Amino acid sequence: MSGTSYLSYPEVVPRLLREVPELAPVMDAHLRDNDELLPHVFLGDVTRYVHDVLKRGDTDVVRRILVVLELAFVSPDQEARDLVAASFLENLEPNADDLRMLTALSGAAMKGVFTRWPQKSN
Repeated sequence: MSGTSYLSYPEVVPRLLREVPELAPVMDAHLRDNDELLPHVFLGDVTRYVHDVLKRGDTDVVRRILVVLELAFVSPDQEARDLVAASFLENLEPNADDLRMLTALSGAAMKGVFTRWPQKSN
């Protein structure tokens, strides 16, 4: 991944789609359901996708998603940080196994969030 070490709000979804082409069907369904891109709703869709991918054990896809979201989460752009916090992290609700995997795959800022996450049973 190239470019700046953070993303602004309008850059988050395009970067996700570029770095994680596996999200194209998620975006297609989102556009069919909403008739337009709603970034916060789309990040909720991505959260559900991450749950499904974790069940399959595809850590590469999850890692690439987390890399992009980390760039938004550390951004000086409050709107970008809020997008990740409110629409991805708050909707995540991982079980203990998923939380361990997310912690291992995430960057420093999100790793800090995951290490303080309340533990749920599997």
